[in-house]
Amino acid sequence: MAPRKRRGGGKKPDEERSPAVDEEPAAAAPAVSVAYSEPLREVAQAEEEEEAADAGGDGDDEDDTAPAGSRFLEELEGNPIVVNNYSWPDIKHTLDDSIRRILVDDWHYAENHSHTDRRLLLGYSACMVSVAATAYSFLVPFEASRWAIVCGVAAYLVLNTAMVLYALLVERDCVFVGVKRDPLHMDPDQKITVSTEVDRIKAEYTFRMQFAPALRVASGGAGGGKASVVVTRSVGEWFDVEGEFAADRFLADVAAALQGGEKTE
Repeated sequence: MAPRKRRGGGKKPDEERSPAVDEEPAAAAPAVSVAYSEPLREVAQAEEEEEAADAGGDGDDEDDTAPAGSRFLEELEGNPIVVNNYSWPDIKHTLDDSIRRILVDDWHYAENHSHTDRRLLLGYSACMVSVAATAYSFLVPFEASRWAIVCGVAAYLVLNTAMVLYALLVERDCVFVGVKRDPLHMDPDQKITVSTEVDRIKAEYTFRMQFAPALRVASGGAGGGKASVVVTRSVGEWFDVEGEFAADRFLADVAAALQGGEKTE
């Protein structure tokens, strides 16, 4: 028996399909993707630019209080300060000395050493009196020099007592007295007095800035800020567990206080 022939001239099933059915979706697909992808891409780029601008603006606001190109930070770069976290004298001395360096190097205050000069004057005077009385006792017999020795000992005690009382009652917790003069001599001198104290129980450090005749900060401009600014912080904000000093954070707090108020977080 002879095999039967396939109807339709032996065409395959794929050849019977119309090519228009396959070509129409392929041509329409790019048009749809182009029409909707371009606006979405522009919206996404606009959102990214806004987020970047917001992030940049926040960073600039945080750095507004610190002077650009701080000499204080440059000196400590590569040579950080490390203290013993259990030694309060080391911690206080580090913070007190940092305030002096910031005010002199970055804010251009001229330090007034009047307190130190007066204490040195009293101390050296006491030493000179004792040396003179001792030398006189070697040159003159005791019977003739005993009253001079008594006067020398009394003067030594009085001068030393005066030096101690001056440090306790007058100088007290003052660590810096400085003056900033206007280069044009149009504004009065800006005087600043800084005093500090440490609360060992709460582990807090407090520095107080007093300005006279008024708070004038930044580049010689007159300011209407407070006449006295007090800032209290935990020492843990400026020292890590290893005792390394975070100079940039301390500089930001001091700069914020100089600009007229406590730094709020």
